[in-house]
Amino acid sequence: MMALAAIAEHHAEPEIALFMVVISDGSSVLEWYDAPDDPISISLDYPEDAVSSFARTVGGVYVADEGV
Repeated sequence: MMALAAIAEHHAEPEIALFMVVISDGSSVLEWYDAPDDPISISLDYPEDAVSSFARTVGGVYVADEGV
């Protein structure tokens, strides 16, 4: 994420990615379709407080998906 942030400092948002997926141990951790305009989806395997902390760290806002 730090390397991606460094690249983003010098490029317009559409030059970075329109779709992003992070995979760890063969499972999807994070999915971001139509970046940077749509919300980021994070695996339900992560505790809510960790996801909220991540959102704050990157300047975002955590919103629980009540439809899950």
